[in-house]
This record gives sequence, C-alpha cells and structure tokens, in this order.
Amino acid sequence: MTLDEAIKHAEEVARKEQEKGFDLNTHYNCETEYGKKCYKCAAEHRQLAEWLKDYKRLLGAIEDIKAEIDKLKGINSAYYIAIEDVKEVIDKYISGNEPEDQ
Repeated sequence: MTLDEAIKHAEEVARKEQEKGFDLNTHYNCETEYGKKCYKCAAEHRQLAEWLKDYKRLLGAIEDIKAEIDKLKGINSAYYIAIEDVKEVIDKYISGNEPEDQ
C-alpha cells in the first residue's frame, strides 16, 4: 500500500463510519452505543489521515533538503562536510535506525 492509498483508505473508513453512526434506515445515532463507536472510529481515522498527510509533507521536505545539500557540493568543502553530516542524520532517521529515546 502506498502512502497516498493509505490516506485515501483512512478517509474512506472515516466517511463510512460517520455514515454508520447516523443511518435513517437503522436509526443509529451518536446517542446509542453503536453510534458512539462509529463516531469514535470515524474521528480516529480522520486523525490518522491527517497524520499521514503530515508525514507525506515531511518526507517531501526532507527530499528537498537533501537535494539542496547535493547542490552545495564543491562550493566550500568545510561547509559541505558539515552539511553532509546533517544528511547522514536524516538518512539514519529515515532508514529507521534512529537512536532510542533516552
């Protein structure tokens, strides 16, 4: 599943659960236990979709930063070495090898 597919799925589940929470045919609403569960599930999936969108934006920003770092090659070797250290840290976190919280 791609990130875009995950976002779309979370939004779709949120929409369907919201609709299930109040259905004119079954008369469920947010006052019933079933309705409350539907609304809670919808809210959780909307939140998940927002987090996934934030994550997608952050990944885009990271790629932009890495591209800018690559443009600096050869301008100033000492400056570039420091920037390369930043790039290594970014790559480490993206790969999932970030250090544990202390």
